[in-house]
Amino acid sequence: MVFYKNKLYVAGVFTKIGGKIMNNIARWDGKSWQPLGAGFSSNKKNYPAKVMALCIYKGDLYAAGRFDHSGNKPVENIARLKLSK
Repeated sequence: MVFYKNKLYVAGVFTKIGGKIMNNIARWDGKSWQPLGAGFSSNKKNYPAKVMALCIYKGDLYAAGRFDHSGNKPVENIARLKLSK
Protein backbone atom coordinates (compact mmCIF):
# COMPACT_ATOMS: atom_id res chain seq x y z
CA MET A 1 0.00 0.00 0.00
CA VAL A 2 1.05 3.59 -0.62
CA PHE A 3 -0.70 6.83 0.28
CA TYR A 4 -0.35 9.78 -2.11
CA LYS A 5 -2.33 13.02 -2.42
CA ASN A 6 -5.14 11.86 -0.11
CA LYS A 7 -5.58 8.56 -1.95
CA LEU A 8 -4.65 5.06 -0.86
CA TYR A 9 -3.28 2.71 -3.52
CA VAL A 10 -3.42 -1.01 -2.77
CA ALA A 11 -2.16 -3.98 -4.72
CA GLY A 12 -1.85 -7.72 -4.32
CA VAL A 13 -3.82 -10.68 -5.64
CA PHE A 14 -7.48 -9.84 -6.25
CA THR A 15 -9.91 -9.39 -9.12
CA LYS A 16 -12.76 -7.51 -7.42
CA ILE A 17 -13.35 -5.06 -4.61
CA GLY A 18 -16.90 -4.20 -3.60
CA GLY A 19 -18.25 -5.97 -6.67
CA LYS A 20 -16.13 -3.86 -9.07
CA ILE A 21 -13.50 -5.47 -11.28
CA MET A 22 -10.04 -4.44 -10.16
CA ASN A 23 -7.21 -6.61 -11.37
CA ASN A 24 -4.61 -6.62 -8.61
CA ILE A 25 -4.54 -2.85 -8.06
CA ALA A 26 -7.05 -0.28 -6.82
CA ARG A 27 -7.37 3.23 -5.38
CA TRP A 28 -9.42 4.36 -2.37
CA ASP A 29 -10.34 8.05 -2.46
CA GLY A 30 -11.95 8.13 0.98
CA LYS A 31 -15.42 7.31 -0.35
CA SER A 32 -15.13 4.47 -2.85
CA TRP A 33 -12.76 2.04 -4.55
CA GLN A 34 -11.70 2.80 -8.12
CA PRO A 35 -9.77 0.65 -10.60
CA LEU A 36 -6.49 1.83 -12.07
CA GLY A 37 -6.95 1.16 -15.76
CA ALA A 38 -7.30 -2.52 -16.55
CA GLY A 39 -4.84 -3.49 -13.81
CA PHE A 40 -2.26 -6.26 -14.07
CA SER A 41 -2.59 -9.75 -15.50
CA SER A 42 -0.64 -12.77 -16.66
CA ASN A 43 -1.23 -14.87 -19.75
CA LYS A 44 0.92 -17.73 -18.48
CA LYS A 45 -0.73 -20.91 -17.25
CA ASN A 46 -0.10 -21.58 -13.54
CA TYR A 47 1.36 -18.07 -13.23
CA PRO A 48 -1.32 -15.91 -11.61
CA ALA A 49 -0.57 -12.22 -11.57
CA LYS A 50 0.24 -10.56 -8.28
CA VAL A 51 1.64 -7.20 -7.35
CA MET A 52 4.16 -7.37 -4.52
CA ALA A 53 5.47 -3.81 -4.31
CA LEU A 54 4.28 -0.25 -4.94
CA CYS A 55 6.11 3.05 -4.75
CA ILE A 56 5.63 6.64 -5.86
CA TYR A 57 8.47 8.39 -7.66
CA LYS A 58 8.17 11.87 -9.17
CA GLY A 59 4.38 11.61 -9.20
CA ASP A 60 4.19 8.25 -10.96
CA LEU A 61 3.14 4.96 -9.38
CA TYR A 62 5.46 2.01 -9.93
CA ALA A 63 4.30 -1.55 -9.42
CA ALA A 64 6.47 -4.65 -9.28
CA GLY A 65 5.59 -8.29 -8.93
CA ARG A 66 4.64 -11.24 -11.08
CA PHE A 67 2.70 -10.10 -14.15
CA ASP A 68 3.24 -9.81 -17.88
CA HIS A 69 0.58 -7.24 -18.80
CA SER A 70 -0.31 -3.79 -17.56
CA GLY A 71 -3.71 -3.31 -19.14
CA ASN A 72 -3.13 -4.60 -22.66
CA LYS A 73 0.52 -3.52 -22.77
CA PRO A 74 3.15 -6.28 -22.44
CA VAL A 75 5.53 -5.69 -19.52
CA GLU A 76 8.01 -7.79 -17.57
CA ASN A 77 7.10 -7.71 -13.88
CA ILE A 78 7.38 -3.94 -13.46
CA ALA A 79 5.21 -1.10 -14.72
CA ARG A 80 4.77 2.66 -14.33
CA LEU A 81 1.32 4.19 -14.03
CA LYS A 82 0.93 7.90 -14.58
CA LEU A 83 -1.27 9.38 -11.88
CA SER A 84 -3.62 12.22 -12.70
CA LYS A 85 -2.59 15.56 -11.27
